[in-house]
Amino acid sequence: MNTTVPILISGAGPIGLFQAILLTKLKIPVRIIDRDYDISPFSKSTGIQPRTLEIMNMVDHGLLTEFINQGNVTPAISFNFADKFYGAIPFGLNMDTTYKHMLVQEQNRTSSILVKRLNELGVFVEYGWELLDTKVIDAEENEGESYVETSIRRPRKERNTTKDDGVVFGQVGEHQKADHDEYEVEVVRSRFLVAADGARSTVRHLLKIGFPGRTLSHKTYMFDGDIETNLNLHNNVTMVQGANKQLVELFRLPNGLFRVFVDSGEMQPDEDLTKSIQSLTADELTEIVAKRVYPATFKIKNATWISGFLVNERRAENFVYKNKIFLAGDAAHIHSPSAGLGLNTGLQDSNNLAWKLGLVHYGLAPESILATYSERETAADTSIANSNKALVMNRSGDWRSRLFKRVFFKVLPYLIPVIKYLGGTLPDTGMLNFQYPQNTFNKVHEHQPIPEKAFQVGNRAADGPLRPVAHLNQSTLPVEAKPKTLQHGTTSDTVRLHQLTTGVGYFHIIVFADNALSSKNQGAAELLANLKKHFDSWNNRWNYKSDADKERALDRGLFKIHTIARYHIASKGVEESIDQFTGLGSDKGNVLEDEDGTVHKRYGFLKDGQSGIVVIRPDYYIGFRVQDHDNAAWNDVDQYLSSVLSSTA
Repeated sequence: MNTTVPILISGAGPIGLFQAILLTKLKIPVRIIDRDYDISPFSKSTGIQPRTLEIMNMVDHGLLTEFINQGNVTPAISFNFADKFYGAIPFGLNMDTTYKHMLVQEQNRTSSILVKRLNELGVFVEYGWELLDTKVIDAEENEGESYVETSIRRPRKERNTTKDDGVVFGQVGEHQKADHDEYEVEVVRSRFLVAADGARSTVRHLLKIGFPGRTLSHKTYMFDGDIETNLNLHNNVTMVQGANKQLVELFRLPNGLFRVFVDSGEMQPDEDLTKSIQSLTADELTEIVAKRVYPATFKIKNATWISGFLVNERRAENFVYKNKIFLAGDAAHIHSPSAGLGLNTGLQDSNNLAWKLGLVHYGLAPESILATYSERETAADTSIANSNKALVMNRSGDWRSRLFKRVFFKVLPYLIPVIKYLGGTLPDTGMLNFQYPQNTFNKVHEHQPIPEKAFQVGNRAADGPLRPVAHLNQSTLPVEAKPKTLQHGTTSDTVRLHQLTTGVGYFHIIVFADNALSSKNQGAAELLANLKKHFDSWNNRWNYKSDADKERALDRGLFKIHTIARYHIASKGVEESIDQFTGLGSDKGNVLEDEDGTVHKRYGFLKDGQSGIVVIRPDYYIGFRVQDHDNAAWNDVDQYLSSVLSSTA
């Protein structure tokens, strides 16, 4: 049987599910398959970091709410040496974000929430399908059209193939041939394939994409269970440096159980880790952990899952294959769980790829722009490095390291601002400080000075408090951002910029107007004229309307404009202009006040009189910036957009 679909997703773990949600919100038909028959009961990943929570809020606030309601909000990391509690360091210390915590929940819970949301959007995972083969049919072979041809199969009789393949991350099993007497086989033709099929990725194996890196010889046991201990656990992630120089990490799960990682030393030359895990009992694990926390007491009352692994640090040589097939999540990169970055890096892979696929699907950009997904290779390298840094900090157990930790943990809260100022020696576990390299979407202005690193293109779009202008129709604000009362001039309540720069697939144009709106002057008139002129032009040239499939087309624009004044808009002389700004329409943007200049400064407009325009990519990173908002500045933004988008007029 042969079928067609614009995008096929292989793998229905969190990465594939999130990819399917984002594409479905863009009204792109997708098909998502998984070789298992249900959500995997095995739950290796637990932590969801601040940057991922920010992204969740911006793409689907309801989804974020479900995560927060079901997860365990974990505010800090506690440090113990054996039974002695040394203190806790808040996750959000020195972090410029609303989400100053890590969210802890089992990976299968994460998957369940994502499956539910995907079902609400009308898409269902097709379980039981195993990917057998995939290849790109080049245009020369098919009368000018290039596509992906993928063979899949499923047993005629249901069989559960779920298994824990995490003993040694990253090893690829042998490819099996289909037995046509036992399986039904289907050939799927798709424009694109997203491979979110895990560390043993069949797609990566079939395409012969290298997966270089290393397997560390240090083994770790992990389990979920009901425990009894006199350790001071609070509601934090708790790290215990044992008397025997080995580490125990404890995470309180939403179901009341604990996820426990146990540093178990070096693999012995003749040891079979799989057999070691299979024979391991809760009593034996209790004894192992008890030695590490002594003289604190520890007992496992019940273990619901016992597993183990060797840390792999690997990254696929290429995330993009012929601009048609894309690796995401563990299929693309694997690393130590010490910093809790693996799942988050994969979810951010999906966020990076979805809007680019959307632009191409709707004819808004050429397929060549999909090569920019390779910028995620840099992100993966950063996550691997930060995970290794956390692993080394956690595992090193000689007397110098132990003495250093005793002192370091006590003074760390005071040192963090200094450390960050000096360039940073701690891993960026919040994932807020990553910067993409320059490419098609991340362009430096050709003639203006490059600002400080924190404000450059490729950086995360910063957040900050703002006040909506009173003339602003409340319907323009997301429900969670609506002010409680309105007063003349401005609202009495503030909103966050990240509450406004929401939605899937939008470019957000941030106009930092400084004092241009503080009185009725030529600056305000010029700004208004440019805003209306370019906004209308861009939406005529680039929009999500599609003649090919009108029922599924988004039928909306690609841009939202947010104009931010540095000072209070109080003069009645500018009310008419303000009304014209907000009269652009309820779905097109907002006018806001930055009372103390905080948001201006967080985007690099540090002094009074400095203004500019910043283009935020649909994944909430800075793509382009220009100083001032005069005619030349608007033309520069127009030139940037023209360089990355195709005309649909």
